[in-house]
Amino acid sequence: AMGCVFCATGQMGFARQLTPEEIFEQVSIFASELKSQNDDRLTNVVMMGMGEPLANYRNVMSAIKRMNSDLGIGARKITVSTVGVVPNIRKLYQKHENEE
Repeated sequence: AMGCVFCATGQMGFARQLTPEEIFEQVSIFASELKSQNDDRLTNVVMMGMGEPLANYRNVMSAIKRMNSDLGIGARKITVSTVGVVPNIRKLYQKHENEE
């Protein structure tokens, strides 16, 4: 937990980081439900709440890569919300700069 006073879940304390598989599975299950119930496609993902995504950088980035490759969700359609884990914001920026 980042200790944000405005966040009720942050007050619960930290237990563990989600694995890339657990993160991806949440998105994958929702994508399957959407397809089976409405014949619709999941097009956007927002990662936030119940934990700071950039405090779990490696696992989040691995899950995002799978969302992109396995589910076809475009990188510009995946949003990572952060309270401001600056070293990992820089890492994300540098990764983006190296890919262009």
